Amino acid sequence: MKRLLVILVLAVILCGGCKPKQAITLKIPGTSAQIAMRLIPDGYFTMGSPSTEVDRDPDEGAQHLVYITEPFYMGVYEVTQEQ
Repeated sequence: MKRLLVILVLAVILCGGCKPKQAITLKIPGTSAQIAMRLIPDGYFTMGSPSTEVDRDPDEGAQHLVYITEPFYMGVYEVTQEQ
């Protein structure tokens, strides 16, 4: 257990300056399926569409500022239950 803890601490120290990849591909074990993922960075963005946008639906507003506290990966394509 102590050896595992030391290895984890060293990995964190050595990778302190490492940056996550912009895109990754997850392979699903036991299948040929793969999922393309893209990095969503931390920071601020405006969610919602402006009230002046052509063909805007009522559920697309109001615009507001959103803050993502930690980067995360999101699938590039929709995935169905069948997949």
